Amino acid sequence: MKVILLKDVTNVGKNGAVINVANGYARNYLIPRKLAIMAIKSTLKFNENRMKVIEIREEKLRQAALTQAKELQAVTILIKSKVGEDDKLYGSVTIREIHEELKKQGYDVDRRKIIIPEPIKKVGIHTVNIKLHQEVTVHLKVEVQASEIVIKEKEKEKEKKIKVSAKRKIIKPKKDESTEAESTNQESTEAESTNQESLEEELTNENQEA
Repeated sequence: MKVILLKDVTNVGKNGAVINVANGYARNYLIPRKLAIMAIKSTLKFNENRMKVIEIREEKLRQAALTQAKELQAVTILIKSKVGEDDKLYGSVTIREIHEELKKQGYDVDRRKIIIPEPIKKVGIHTVNIKLHQEVTVHLKVEVQASEIVIKEKEKEKEKKIKVSAKRKIIKPKKDESTEAESTNQESTEAESTNQESLEEELTNENQEA
């Protein structure tokens, strides 16, 4: 049976195509599901007009997509996220985050058209794809930075490490002044004792000589 496809059908044909299929497939599947209609003189004329309208509409959509693509090529969206060691994110940047940032800048893009080629899990500049139209894909720059909260946390951690390091430094203890004084007194006493002994010895010698 010859039919006209009203929609794209996988492995069968594209919207508007006139094809031959098995009668059972057409009557039991394509036609009941409104995926196709029988190809007769009236429907062929209808399909011709319909396809012209579709082509005009598609061209308008393509031109609109090209215009938006030119704007997005100059755009870089900024996403701040919590990071750990080696500037690695806790998780990864999501399509939802990118979509929200685009909305903030005034760009209304269908979330389903945003494609992240590889998971974004690190600080830096990355590229994601936005398929605005079947024939139009734009590469969008996404810059990922550490959030301010994380930066402050890192600064606090750094200060903490510096303090700990300072405490661990070996500081020479000061001599105890009282200990020094006692040592000096002891030396004076010993000197006096020595002098006394010398005097006594001299007196003893003088008495013996007398």
